[in-house]
Amino acid sequence: MKHLAAHFPLLYLDPKQCHVARTPTLVSTILGSCVAITIFDPVSQIGGVAHAFLPTRADYPDDTEAPCKFVDDALEHLLEIMGKGGAVLDCLETKLFGGAEIMNRDTALHGRPALQVGARNVEMARRLLRQRGLTPAAQDVGGNQGRKLMFLSHTGGAWVKKI
Repeated sequence: MKHLAAHFPLLYLDPKQCHVARTPTLVSTILGSCVAITIFDPVSQIGGVAHAFLPTRADYPDDTEAPCKFVDDALEHLLEIMGKGGAVLDCLETKLFGGAEIMNRDTALHGRPALQVGARNVEMARRLLRQRGLTPAAQDVGGNQGRKLMFLSHTGGAWVKKI
C-alpha cells in the first residue's frame, strides 16, 4: 500500500462520511462495526465509498447529522452523487466490508446484551444492494476484528487488513 500512496492522493474517510472521486484517489478507512460499501463504474472510472455507522435512519428519525451515517442513506447518497457525476448506474461493481461485532465482545464482558450492530449493518447493506440488483463482487464482513480498508477509486480495487 505504501507504493500506492506514493502515486495517488491519499484521503482518510471518517465514520459517517462518503467520498466520490472522478480522479484517481486512494481512500483509507478503519472499520469496526461500521460497514464500507465501495462502488465503481468501469465505464466512467468513477469510484465511491461510504463509511456507514448504523443500519437505518428509521431507528433515529430526528437525526439529521450526516448523509452517510446510516447504511440506507449512505447507499442512496453515494449512488446519487455518482449518477450526477456521470457514472453509468446499470454497470456498477460493488464491494462490502466491515460489520465486526466489536461492541458485542465488550458488552459480553460486562454482562449486558449484545447489540449486534455489525451484523445489522451488514444485513441492511446486503438487502439494499440486492433491492437495487447489485451483488457485491467481493466482501469481507463479520467476525470480531476491525479492518483497515484501502480503496483505489479509479480501478475499484480494494485491500483489507484485519486489525
